[in-house]
Amino acid sequence: MAVLCDVDALQPGVPVLAGPDAARPHGGTIVLRLEGGGVVAYRNRCPHRGIPLDRDAARLLGPGGRHLRCTEHDARFRLADGLCVAGPCEGRHLVPVAIRVEHGRVVTDD
Repeated sequence: MAVLCDVDALQPGVPVLAGPDAARPHGGTIVLRLEGGGVVAYRNRCPHRGIPLDRDAARLLGPGGRHLRCTEHDARFRLADGLCVAGPCEGRHLVPVAIRVEHGRVVTDD
């Protein structure tokens, strides 16, 4: 089991890079608290070319904060399910990371 982050550190709609490899350049798992309170996590890889989404972490959210964005080719992914709705990998999904909340922490067995 790996602890990704404390659930209280997550603000709705603001993705964070978390996990044991988060300090590595372009590492980490993208963890996001949804507006309804649920928490989702995705591998930090674009399905288009397998590159990290966060080549420019400050631009990980698209304009208006409605989508995650691959900063290499501007692909846009829905927050709730990781579906690409615009860009070269339209119709494909980010790879979800199985998570659960235990004792106030977001954890994974992946």
